[in-house]
Amino acid sequence: MGEDMSKAKAYFLDTYDMVSFFFYHILTIKNKTFDAITATDLNVLFLRENFFPWMNDQFLGIQKNMFRLMQDQIDQIYFILIVLFIILAILLFISLIVLTKLILQVCDSFLSVLEVFPMIQQRDIKKIKLYNKQILDSFIYLIRKDEELSGVIEDGDF
Repeated sequence: MGEDMSKAKAYFLDTYDMVSFFFYHILTIKNKTFDAITATDLNVLFLRENFFPWMNDQFLGIQKNMFRLMQDQIDQIYFILIVLFIILAILLFISLIVLTKLILQVCDSFLSVLEVFPMIQQRDIKKIKLYNKQILDSFIYLIRKDEELSGVIEDGDF
């Protein structure tokens, strides 16, 4: 008739049952006087043997999950930083190449100007000077004519 206790099934309490039993046992202990509560009381034994270890396991699980989540976030941030550093290095390298090309173009321009200077004759310089003076006089005439037509200056003031 009696079953062997070693073959008895173990029942596991879920979170709802554990919290419900916790409140039940706390309320039962609360209704007792302080002197009536002993370490061998069934309510105290339940809390010591079941609830507090269960609660400790819950906290440890939460702690492990938080550490794992934090480590995953740190890994993602680390990966993003590496990608950003690679992109910045590539951009820096490209900009240095472009800058070097532009510097070489400017140097080539100066070199070509320096090569042409000895070839310029005195009469060529006079022609360039007269041409620049003619362009300057034409612009001055256009500006004054524009001011005269717009009424800024009177006829013959220039």
